[in-house]
Amino acid sequence: MAYIYVFAIVAVFILLLASINYMNLATARAATRAREVGLRKVVGANRSQLASQFLSESVLLSAAALLISFALMQLFLPAFNELSGKKLTFSFLSDPNILIGIIMITLLTGFLSGLYPAVVLSSFQPAMVLKGKLHTGNKGTWMRKVLVTFQLVISVVMITGTLVIYNQLTFMRDANVGFDKSNVMVVEVQDTTFRKKIDNFREELLQNPSILAASMSRGVPGGGNGIQVMRVEKDNKMQEYALNLIPCDYEFPELLKLEFIAGRSFNRDMGTDKNEAVIINESTAEAMGWGKNALGKKIHYGFEIDGSGGQMLKVIGVVKDFNYTSLHNKIEPLVMFIPQFPFNILTIRLKPGHSQATIDYIQDKWNQFGANRPFDYYFLDKDYESKYQSESKLGTVFATFAGLSIFIALLGLLGLSSFIAMQRSKEIGIRKVLGSSVEGILRMLYRESVILVLIACAIAIPLAHYFLNDWLDNFAYHMQITWVTYLLAAITSFVVAIISVSFHAIKAATANPVNSIKYE
Repeated sequence: MAYIYVFAIVAVFILLLASINYMNLATARAATRAREVGLRKVVGANRSQLASQFLSESVLLSAAALLISFALMQLFLPAFNELSGKKLTFSFLSDPNILIGIIMITLLTGFLSGLYPAVVLSSFQPAMVLKGKLHTGNKGTWMRKVLVTFQLVISVVMITGTLVIYNQLTFMRDANVGFDKSNVMVVEVQDTTFRKKIDNFREELLQNPSILAASMSRGVPGGGNGIQVMRVEKDNKMQEYALNLIPCDYEFPELLKLEFIAGRSFNRDMGTDKNEAVIINESTAEAMGWGKNALGKKIHYGFEIDGSGGQMLKVIGVVKDFNYTSLHNKIEPLVMFIPQFPFNILTIRLKPGHSQATIDYIQDKWNQFGANRPFDYYFLDKDYESKYQSESKLGTVFATFAGLSIFIALLGLLGLSSFIAMQRSKEIGIRKVLGSSVEGILRMLYRESVILVLIACAIAIPLAHYFLNDWLDNFAYHMQITWVTYLLAAITSFVVAIISVSFHAIKAATANPVNSIKYE
């Protein structure tokens, strides 16, 4: 639901960006409609009638956009479902509430978008505009700059968010999880009859040179692990603690290539290991206060209410902490031991670069041993990647939204540069007559846009830093946002600003000054 709220807020921001663009573009075209306003006022139209006209134009454009959006929704919905991994349908007619909501949003968008232009355009004095003296004043110019700056703030936040999400996904994929998850096949053994033959089946698999190891367990890193209350030796007495557990056989730690920092792994030649040995991780030793003295400590598993029964285990080894869930969660205390009940998961380590023939070999042996269930498997590294599918989808959708917001902000700057070029055309003409170069005029026109980008970055970067760090706190292990991320977002914004302003700036700077000052 948190992502639903995020996308809803982003959608509102994009709609707001588009509305701001309409305001800026409508007021930038004020000169072309000034005489129309003047003539209408001369023949008797009052300000409220003119404002109603401009508002109705905005609402009609919004309604036309709604009809086009219905067609685009039908066209792009399959692609969006594939992108997001969902099965959304577009059937607004079946729910009147949704249809009413869409219509209300359309009317509200049209009204808000047209309100400012309607106020500005309807305020022109007929005597001035019919003489060709249009002056909107500094207030209108500053309003446009504020609106464009707001657009740029949203764009910088979106760009920064996309970069941070991408870097966090890369961090999760490349992070050292503490064990080797590559080339590890996991097969569920649900057939109780087949489980009795599992040792012979495992030995048969190891005859293939492309199969390096095989092990049985009641869980694997990434899923299926249990948690149970155990009695643990602490402060010279047995105390109860809830511990994560992976019941497994002798070969399991070596198959995952776990790193031992103390003690040893299970050994088939050690007769006591089957009923008494337990391997713990670093977090268990720290949580119990054992430190470097963990070897030989007791853990009582499967005890009755009166404390009897179960298995009294002794710590024979301590492994370095490894992420047996995902990077969303902090590593917690974990124990591994050989249980007195059957296993249900077969883990197989294949040779790097194994072929499909190896998988076919395992399936053939599966069928030969008379399994009553279909051969079903997955690879551990792919399963780990799937745990970050939500973030991956978020990154893709967020990048799409960021691209859309950048495009809309580009249009906003385009409208502002058009207005500035129109307002300062005579100034530019006089500067050229007095000897200003094209480069000097371009620097003057670019300066305003660059200042707006600097202001937007100064506002957006602290906002992005706050919200993105809050999002990263959802992960127990995450990347750190560096200044490079913010620099890339700022550079992207500068490039967008320069590209969008260049069209009107170059056109105004290279225009013949005679055309702009010949009436003075």
